[in-house]
Amino acid sequence: MKILVTGGTGFIGQKVVAELFKNKENEIMVLSRKSTSPSKYENLLKYEIRIEKINPYSIEEIQFFFEKNKFDCIIHLSAMRGAGKANKSEYIESNYKYSIRLAKEALKMKAKFIFCSSVGVFGSIPKKSPPHGNSPKIADNAYHESKILVEKELETMKSAGLNYIILRPTITYGIGDNGFPFMLIKMIDKGIFPVCTSSKMHLVDVDYVAKIFCKVAEIETKSGLEANLVDEEPIKISELVDYISMELKGKRFTRLFHFPGFFFKSGKFLAMILKNEMWITRFQLISENWFYDSQDVKKNLDLSFLPHKTIPSIKKMIDDYKDKKTQ
Repeated sequence: MKILVTGGTGFIGQKVVAELFKNKENEIMVLSRKSTSPSKYENLLKYEIRIEKINPYSIEEIQFFFEKNKFDCIIHLSAMRGAGKANKSEYIESNYKYSIRLAKEALKMKAKFIFCSSVGVFGSIPKKSPPHGNSPKIADNAYHESKILVEKELETMKSAGLNYIILRPTITYGIGDNGFPFMLIKMIDKGIFPVCTSSKMHLVDVDYVAKIFCKVAEIETKSGLEANLVDEEPIKISELVDYISMELKGKRFTRLFHFPGFFFKSGKFLAMILKNEMWITRFQLISENWFYDSQDVKKNLDLSFLPHKTIPSIKKMIDDYKDKKTQ
């Protein structure tokens, strides 16, 4: 099967490419932005894949690329991520317009289109947990809005014959991560992480995410399938912090940094006054409950593997952090 992967140089993308490569019948091409540094795809060079660079904002370049290359499946992982890192027009151009250009090319060649969305389409913090595919979408920042727009557009393209699947990972963790889970480990190591005693979070192991994307690419699926990708159960943030602290230092995390909910509400309120989306999101992530329904995966995919448990799955990431720290 000929498979195109966008965003293959990213954290999730590299794991997906590695998983796809296990099936020697797959012919894999990674489509990267022209601005991507060669150091970003050094790890991919060990696989028998092609890496092509393109300007995602150029309709002409995209059309020319697909005139020369045909695929059975497009796995679209590329995105401008995170709240507050760009203005709205940049998110719309990078995430929405580029995604729809690719989807239209997939429709022309009758290729399966697998779109990596985000559980953020239900809002930074869901209004009602756990949200599922039919739950209301909440565009509470430009990043989430761009993903919602793509999901809506794909649904309209279904009647024209587009075979698409929407997969929504929550925050991922694993070796190579430098996002929220990595910062969590780093701050716990420094002993300065503020712990909300009542909140729960729902993470997902990136290795499980990669397996799901590959499974969906390789099997027959109905068009329009949507699924949230999460670990088996949400976890109390205080429990996760103590586990990480035990692995790093052999003891539970200091109770001096355990705070009640109103402490975080005050911080979030200040961030809202300053209109700082990034800090608003950070306060929400560490102080409010966010967990998701994963029944669509169980109902629609015949899996030979199960979702992971955050504890102990995150241990491999902690061990990698410790190894690198001693080097």
